[in-house]
Amino acid sequence: MSKRNKMPGLRLRGGIWHIEKRCKECKSGWLHESTGKASRSEAEAYLIQRLAELKDEARRKDQGFYTFEEAALRYLEEIADKSSADTVAMHLDQLLPFLGRRPLEQVHDGTLKAYVDHETGRGKAPKSINNGIGVVSAVLNRAARVWRSEEGTPWLRQAPPRLSRLSTKGKQAKPYPLSWAEQDRLFGELPAHLEEAALFAVNTGCREQEVCQLRWEWEGQRFRTWRPRSSSCRSR
Repeated sequence: MSKRNKMPGLRLRGGIWHIEKRCKECKSGWLHESTGKASRSEAEAYLIQRLAELKDEARRKDQGFYTFEEAALRYLEEIADKSSADTVAMHLDQLLPFLGRRPLEQVHDGTLKAYVDHETGRGKAPKSINNGIGVVSAVLNRAARVWRSEEGTPWLRQAPPRLSRLSTKGKQAKPYPLSWAEQDRLFGELPAHLEEAALFAVNTGCREQEVCQLRWEWEGQRFRTWRPRSSSCRSR
C-alpha cells in the first residue's frame, strides 16, 4: 500500500501541530497558528477548514459583505479605552454564538429571536437582554454610518430599522435597602480603595459614574483633611 500524501504546511512542536503555510488571503502572506491538535489527521482537517474560512472571508470582503463577528470585533477595538468596554464585551460573548457568522444584512429581529429566547430561558432580566440588543444596534449603526471598505462603500448598505426591545413593565427588580449590619458586612469584604468609594457613595448619594470619575486633584483645600480609613467614620 502506498503511503498517504501528507499535507504541507504543518510542523510538530511540543506534541502539537502548528500551521506554517503561505496564504495569499492573509495580510502577511503566511498563516501562523496552532491547530491545537496532537493528531496529524485532525490537524490537516483543521488546516483545510481554516483555509476555506479565509478564502470565504476574502471573497465576502471583495463583494462588500461583512459578518457581525467582524463588525463586533472592530467595534470593541474602537471603544477599548471607554469604561463600558468590558460590559460590551460581555454582551458580545453572549451574542456571537447566535449572530457571529451572519452577514450584517441578516441581523434583525428575526435572527435575534434565538438569542432572546436563550437568555430568557436562563432567567435573564428583560433589561439585561435589552442592553445586549442595544449593543447590536450600536454595531449595526456604526457599520452603516461610519465604516467604509477600501472602495469607499459602507459595511452595511442601509441603516438598520430600530430593533425591538422586551417590555420591562412590572419586571423591574424591587429596591432593597441594606441594613446597617448588611452594609458593614459588605464594606468589610471590599478592598480599601473600593470601601472608601462605597462609603463616599452612600453618604453623598452620587451615582457610579460620578464616584468612579472623581480625581484627587479636584479636591478643594478645605476638604483635604477628609480621607476616611476605617468604619469609625461611618455616620448613622
